[in-house]
Amino acid sequence: METLERGALKYLPALEEIIIPEKVTSVGDACFQNCTNLKKIVFMGANATIGTDVFKNTSSDLAIYAHTGKDGSLIPIYTYFEAQKAANPSWTFGSICHGPDEVAGSKVEPTCGVDGTISFEPGNCTCGNVLTERVTFALPATQKHTFDKTVISKEATCTVKGSKHRECSVCGDKEDGSDVDIPMLAHTYAEIIDTPATCTEEGSKHSECSVCNTKKENSDEKIGVLPHTFDKEVVDKEATYTEEGSKHTECSVCGTKKEGSDVVIPKIVKEEDKNNNNNGDSTSNGSTVTKTGSDKTAVNNPQTSDEMNMVLYVLLGLVSLGAVGTVGYKLKKRNI
Repeated sequence: METLERGALKYLPALEEIIIPEKVTSVGDACFQNCTNLKKIVFMGANATIGTDVFKNTSSDLAIYAHTGKDGSLIPIYTYFEAQKAANPSWTFGSICHGPDEVAGSKVEPTCGVDGTISFEPGNCTCGNVLTERVTFALPATQKHTFDKTVISKEATCTVKGSKHRECSVCGDKEDGSDVDIPMLAHTYAEIIDTPATCTEEGSKHSECSVCNTKKENSDEKIGVLPHTFDKEVVDKEATYTEEGSKHTECSVCGTKKEGSDVVIPKIVKEEDKNNNNNGDSTSNGSTVTKTGSDKTAVNNPQTSDEMNMVLYVLLGLVSLGAVGTVGYKLKKRNI
């Protein structure tokens, strides 16, 4: 395209800067009219003609970059700027005139988001302007981003969606329209005991998220009754020397009696009966009561036939002695 027609780019408020290629030789009337945010325009060619009201209602801080030409043969765009600067005092003009030879090793390539630079030795510019000093120019950023980097803008949780976007891995610029939602994460459910079970009552539990505490639907469950802990022995009746006792087993947690756990406690056996049974001198089907300390032990043995005979012999002896005594007494009396 060699010609920008009348009003070709007007009413573009998003346009902030533009480079006009060298091959463009004509810019029509009102070409950039009402481009209210246009702040920079570069004319690479030296011979483009300029129409009227080309930059009407553009930014008040417009900067124009172009060749100047030489005295007596000024470039049209430079002539246009000189004619308009009184009415637009905030406009600026920057020359892009340079000699033909690049300063060796001076070029810094632009990236997608950062301008580069290039320097030229003094010399004659193609527009006829004569440069007596080195000049350095900015090389505009290419704007050719490499949007291959995904960045998490907001982490997703189990209750809130997250978001991510793409950025240029070279300059960090965000790609327009690259925002994407990240789905919510799944809940991390853990079991919660509401009421602990005992050996007499059921318990209850449910599942809820360990991150956000959201209760899982339909997760309520009963916990079965626990088995009894039958490890407690209880004496119902103490055994004595004359009567047996009794005991049973019950749960040490709730006191429930274990079925079929009743046990008879044998009568207490007297210590003397134990001793008699051990030395073989006598037998006993009775009991011995042993008292500690200075108390004596009382023995109650059943009567046997041998013992009865012994008593009879003693009584007979006593009777005989009495009879002998009586006879002696009578004989002595007679002698007197």
